[in-house]
Amino acid sequence: MLPERFINIHNIQSIEIKKKFQSRENNVYLIRAYKDNNEAWDLVVKRTKSRYAIKREIEILKHLNEHGVMTPEIYYYTSNLMVMKYISGETMSDKFLLHDKKTSTELKQLIEELINWFISYYKAMANWNKNLYIKADINLTNFIISNDFNDKIYGLDFENCRPGIVEEDIGRLCANILICNPSNFTYNHELLHTIIKITAQEIRIDPDRAIKEMKVVLERSTDKIGCIYSRENIKDIINSLRRQQYA
Repeated sequence: MLPERFINIHNIQSIEIKKKFQSRENNVYLIRAYKDNNEAWDLVVKRTKSRYAIKREIEILKHLNEHGVMTPEIYYYTSNLMVMKYISGETMSDKFLLHDKKTSTELKQLIEELINWFISYYKAMANWNKNLYIKADINLTNFIISNDFNDKIYGLDFENCRPGIVEEDIGRLCANILICNPSNFTYNHELLHTIIKITAQEIRIDPDRAIKEMKVVLERSTDKIGCIYSRENIKDIINSLRRQQYA
């Protein structure tokens, strides 16, 4: 599971597989390694079939770390594997699923912190390979509120990063918030307005372009089993957001 060279460098005596994370394209594990002094060390090991994808993700992670963006540190890598720091905590997805009125203030603060993460990401990636590289794979499970680092938000999974426009990411983020926990629609709708307003002011996104991207993602979700959003629901959401002021 761990490369022999890494094991030897760090005097690891034994390992234990604690968890296999859900991933469509990769094998990702939480590993507990025990050193010769019996010290336990939690690591994430990511194996992939695409050498190109992992090479690019390693380059992006190194770049983001150098620019102070909150992402896991890479300890070791090969042509098809990465060993990374394990960030313990709760995902943004879990926060939304467990959301109730008592946590509304906390959730709004977390959304603002998440927006700040995206802003730092875009600043770091503004001219990477002579393009702005967006995250593209926007899923709330890929953002961890760290237990160990003052509740800072860490971003995960960068293998799908590609050239694009910020509005794509922001629109998909808004759609994912609605899809994640539709039972809190009214409050989530307020969060969408907050996201679009702050990003319009701070990084000058085009609100209408972001709303259009959100509409595309929501309409695709109507084809999935269990989705509660009808075309009429989506139309109402879009029209409501377009009536808001973002300047």
